[in-house]
Amino acid sequence: MNRRITDQFVRLYDLEKFLLASVISLIFFLNLFSLTKCRLQHEAELKRLEEETAQRIEEAVRKNVEERMKTEEVKEEIERRTKEAYEKMFLDVEIQLKKEKEAALNEARRKEVSLASCLFNFAALFVWFSGFGILAETKKFGN
Repeated sequence: MNRRITDQFVRLYDLEKFLLASVISLIFFLNLFSLTKCRLQHEAELKRLEEETAQRIEEAVRKNVEERMKTEEVKEEIERRTKEAYEKMFLDVEIQLKKEKEAALNEARRKEVSLASCLFNFAALFVWFSGFGILAETKKFGN
């Protein structure tokens, strides 16, 4: 009987140790879950604050830009830069047109020289052939 009681006490002691270990593990995991939950909440709060701050900064920058765009200095600067860009564009177009005109004139001169050369060659051939005709006629008539 003593042995039975002892065995029962041992079982109860083992059961108490198991229960105590289970409770400690449960408390540990609850604390870990609570810490994780707090950490996630903290991260969510930080992210929300970061987004709000970014939105406020963006709005402030937009407002600052709009205010500066309304000033006369900025309007004059925009007008000046636009005018300079148009002048540069027109100058570039004018230069390009001059280059194209010069190229067209050179091509026309080249063709003119080529045509003149052809005409000269044709005239020379004509004279040459005419000379044969004259010689043939003079021989025919005995002159």
